[in-house]
Amino acid sequence: MGFLLKMLPQEKAAQVMSQLKPPYQTWLVEDLANYQTSALLEDMPADDRTALLGALDASSIDALIAPLPEPEQARARRLLAYPPRSIGRLADPDCLRLRPEWSVAKALQEVRRQAARLAMTNVVFVEDADGRFLGALRLKRLVLAEPASQVGSLLQGPPIFIRADADRERGVQMVRHYDLEALPIVDDEARLLGMATVDDLLDVAEQASTEDFQKLGGVGLLGLRLRDAGIGLLYRKRIGWLLLLIVVGAIGSSVIAQFEASLQAMLVLVTFLPLVVDSGGNAGAQAATLAVLPWRREMCGPATGAMCWGGRSGWLRLWA
Repeated sequence: MGFLLKMLPQEKAAQVMSQLKPPYQTWLVEDLANYQTSALLEDMPADDRTALLGALDASSIDALIAPLPEPEQARARRLLAYPPRSIGRLADPDCLRLRPEWSVAKALQEVRRQAARLAMTNVVFVEDADGRFLGALRLKRLVLAEPASQVGSLLQGPPIFIRADADRERGVQMVRHYDLEALPIVDDEARLLGMATVDDLLDVAEQASTEDFQKLGGVGLLGLRLRDAGIGLLYRKRIGWLLLLIVVGAIGSSVIAQFEASLQAMLVLVTFLPLVVDSGGNAGAQAATLAVLPWRREMCGPATGAMCWGGRSGWLRLWA
């Protein structure tokens, strides 16, 4: 797979790398030389780069970061310093930043200058000379304002932001509550670190719901999609629960056996009933969990005439 990436222009290759899931990114890092990976990292968005580096060991991180320019090295290490599930790991420092004392005309000139290198320009962030966050504006409001008015006069209400060390699921709640396109992230001194975009936070929400779904189905946390999980992994995730259920079912059977005198007519059937019902029911719940998740996440399955994870071979994994 690495040789295909080498055939692409570097900017396009960085975009492809950013869109890949963590397991595939890790495989590519192992396949590519360090200098090739470092070149891709330099062109990747900061939040995607942090996610990739966060999945590697410390020695690999140091080797990949070393060739980067000093400002990029400092930025990468700063974001990696936050806890793995914190919102700080999702911070993208590349956002539109304006000063409150600027006129709207000057601010729009600055927007045009910065916009060419940014992925998102719908929201602009206002900060003072020390980098402290003051508030956010939709670009539409800035465009419609009087050219002579100051940017600071357009801010309304208290600023909405989240601390970098907060849990990322808290960020999902804030985006839903305030209907935000981008959530400002600040450090302990209220200085603007960057933003978490709504698409990144939707990924967080999907991951959280998937984990809850897997726990509910009693299959443990897979950490990746079913199509990426081998039979051995699925077996290890399920066998513990199934063995426990067999033990519990056997205990239930022994309890029922104590009533042999009352249940002589159906003793054999009743003795094995809890074992069959519990094991069959829970095995079915686990299989349903593993089957429904790919359909829900990728909108495919029997209804579309195709299996997401490889036709009949995908079904075989449910029995692992």
